Amino acid sequence: MAAHIDTGTMVTPCYQSQTLGHLGLVAGMFDELKIAEVLDRMIVQDRSQRIVSVGQAVKAMVLNGLGVVNRTLYLTPVFYADKPTERLLGAGIRPEHLHDDTLGRALDILYEHGVTGLYSLIAAEACSRLGLVVKVGHLDLTSFHLDGDYNSADEPEAEVVHSTPVTVVTIARI
Repeated sequence: MAAHIDTGTMVTPCYQSQTLGHLGLVAGMFDELKIAEVLDRMIVQDRSQRIVSVGQAVKAMVLNGLGVVNRTLYLTPVFYADKPTERLLGAGIRPEHLHDDTLGRALDILYEHGVTGLYSLIAAEACSRLGLVVKVGHLDLTSFHLDGDYNSADEPEAEVVHSTPVTVVTIARI
């Protein structure tokens, strides 16, 4: 206990326990790769009208997704109730700021801006921050990988995948 100097009364310190778990590592890497900064730089937003930026909202949803799966957006404040949100997401952000309206509006803004372009900018920034040299990139996450020869010139056979070459998109350095 600490004594108050002016009056000599005893003041009991107040401690609060919060769960950080693996989220601190993920949040740290998110910050290191400057993902939220890229989003906030590319998306025009009136910060006087928002407590949580679009970049911070995305970070909150990523951390929530790694902690609890298949939960609706309105339960996000419950997830963050015992988490140090200011440490994970930024000064002044509390669990009650991470409601479904805030997160839903951030998702709408991302959609309107175009997520493919934003993803490529985030990927380019991450590669740059990590010192990776990128010669080509492919943005289609639904494609299959093929080892061997393409059989597109052959007649299709039953139970055999008919493969054709795909176009590879190059990512320009920012």
